[in-house]
Amino acid sequence: MRDSTKLLIGSYATDGSAGFQSCAVKLGRDELVASFVEVLSLYFNDPESSKLRFLATLFVAGYEPNEAKFTGSPRRDGSEGILGKMASPRATRRKKGR
Repeated sequence: MRDSTKLLIGSYATDGSAGFQSCAVKLGRDELVASFVEVLSLYFNDPESSKLRFLATLFVAGYEPNEAKFTGSPRRDGSEGILGKMASPRATRRKKGR
């Protein structure tokens, strides 16, 4: 893991919003982008954390998340009524032997 990523995670956990933002600004654009990509990669590839995979599935399919439920609702486009839809992304890694 990059030192800048460790620094950002630690700052986010301990310094509050203003402290974290100050830390992020000091890193510079390139380091910040690299750390962001690293955190996204860690989160997306963690089989126990499906939240980002779920959101990516909704956005690609044209849905918005419904915060009240773990479902997606079609975007409002002026049509009458909104039907709830279930979006369940699958983890990309499978256990060996399956």
